[in-house]
Amino acid sequence: MKKNRSPGRPPSHKVTQPTNELILQTAAQLFLNHSYSEVSMDDVAIECNITKATVYYYFNTKAVLYTETMIKMMERIRGHIMTILVEDKPLKSRLLKLAITYLTETISIDIDGIMRGTKNTLSESQTQAIRKEEDQMYQVIANVLEDAMKMGEVRKIDPIFAAHAYMSLLTIDTDRNTKEGTFISPPIEETAENIIDFFWRGISKE
Repeated sequence: MKKNRSPGRPPSHKVTQPTNELILQTAAQLFLNHSYSEVSMDDVAIECNITKATVYYYFNTKAVLYTETMIKMMERIRGHIMTILVEDKPLKSRLLKLAITYLTETISIDIDGIMRGTKNTLSESQTQAIRKEEDQMYQVIANVLEDAMKMGEVRKIDPIFAAHAYMSLLTIDTDRNTKEGTFISPPIEETAENIIDFFWRGISKE
């Protein structure tokens, strides 16, 4: 007798990548490129080339999918941040490398911007789960800054405040709208250096 599988669950022999990971990766890109309200479960299914029932099998609501997507995305960002900031280099060099990586790979850390429009759609526990993961992301940078303060590499200030200030600078839109209506984008390396020089003046002991 043939065993029935759960509705929406893909046959195991057709799975080349864990379906839940495929859904999360696809949803992340959609949510980054569009607002929460603009992305539907249908959109995710179409981009993944699977049925909507399959999406619902793994994530029973869009709010659940969004929450898991945000958490996984910030986990990946935190991993990128840790990899760069633990290198055996001067702090300023590490911060510059992270800035260039962010600007080059467009790793989104503008969490407030991404979450805009979700206030009345996510539950309190879902919002808290996302914010908890966000706090851990900031804490990675704060820990590195605090270590630098203890070593006398930079002046002593609130490391969490400094971490937020640094990450906020990375989310600044560097395009400039001229009177002619055109946009000027400085080279990524120049933009990153300007950001770090500005930030460094705020934390340097000089």
